[in-house]
Amino acid sequence: MINVRMDSNIERIKLQFSNLVGGIEEKAAVRALNRAGDQSVTAASREIRRAYNVSSNFARNQIKVRDRAHRGKLSFTIRIFSRRIPLIEFVRGSKTPSVLRERVGRGVTVEIKKGQRKLIPHAFIARMKSGHVGVLARIHGKERPDPAFRFGRGSGRVGRKWGDPDIPIGELTTLSVPRMFLEKTVRSAVAGVSINSFNRNFEQQLKFLTTGAR
Repeated sequence: MINVRMDSNIERIKLQFSNLVGGIEEKAAVRALNRAGDQSVTAASREIRRAYNVSSNFARNQIKVRDRAHRGKLSFTIRIFSRRIPLIEFVRGSKTPSVLRERVGRGVTVEIKKGQRKLIPHAFIARMKSGHVGVLARIHGKERPDPAFRFGRGSGRVGRKWGDPDIPIGELTTLSVPRMFLEKTVRSAVAGVSINSFNRNFEQQLKFLTTGAR
């Protein structure tokens, strides 16, 4: 989980107005900041989906505005959270469990970033007891499955004898949404939307409030 905070910088815009009385300046800033927060969430979801193969609903549900601006606190925070995403979400082609098909050992092809397909050797698709279908692989050396679990004997690898201890098998996962947000192009685009939205809405709200409307 990561937090992204934005504070207001209203000095440049407020100089264009001479009749800021009765807390109008702060009220305009609060409204503009909260509008910028909402638009930043939309921009973050859009930019992540532009770079990665995640659905609109999934990305949007992991990004929320927390600690919205209010009187006495001219800032907002975007919270981006999620665990590592199961690799099955990025499989290209059939997601039918490999154990029901021939040539299991070919591996599984995934496309996490758009336009960048990758073959995961020795991985296969299987249905767990819970009914969940995932991309699995035997875990060797210091690697750790996520989550950890085991089943069956044998690995098809040279030098391993029948009856040797089981080699752990685990579901493979990949980047989380917070890690995707750290992509330079994503962060840059969201920062631009936040700043432009605040400047535009702050000026609009000042005009609106100084004309006598509340």
